[in-house]
Amino acid sequence: MSYRLGVDVGGTFTDLLLIDENDGTTFTAKVPSTPADPSVAVLNGIAQVCERAAIDPREVTHVLHGTTVATNAILTGSGARVGLVTTKGYRQILQIARSFVPGALTGWVLYNKSIPLAPLELTVEVPEPIDARGEVVEPLDEAATRQALRRLKSRPSKRSPSPSSTRTRTGFMNSASASSPARKLPGCRYRSPPK
Repeated sequence: MSYRLGVDVGGTFTDLLLIDENDGTTFTAKVPSTPADPSVAVLNGIAQVCERAAIDPREVTHVLHGTTVATNAILTGSGARVGLVTTKGYRQILQIARSFVPGALTGWVLYNKSIPLAPLELTVEVPEPIDARGEVVEPLDEAATRQALRRLKSRPSKRSPSPSSTRTRTGFMNSASASSPARKLPGCRYRSPPK
């Protein structure tokens, strides 16, 4: 026999749905979530749903996982404070958000923009212009970058900002090197942009 297991980790509860792939029989379980370590609730739920189905967990052939934790953090504004490091001249890119406005003139009048994850006060610019092909026009000024990161870190926040980036090409923003200016700033967590 083979079973397919769906897991949804929420802020309060973790829900599980087990489906027997042979006859479509379903079994469910709902266990309290464990925010400090979500895997604890997942394992507790797996034990519970497998016990209800009277199967060995090794009979589960597929696991599908989803979570509303990140969605809820964004909707409630309870996630980490995020700082944005962007190329000079683009500091207000998230606040302008022109590409997100639906429709023509009506869209500009009626559309309520969402609040950006990185607020303007936690956005800093660094000099390293790139062209339309993503090629560096002027090399990164590392001293100016370190100064911008220090300004970002010194801004009031309940938590240390996590420098993020809109960059997707060369330069310090994508550097995995330990010598990267972002990695030299104590107390900040750095997230590389997607490749």
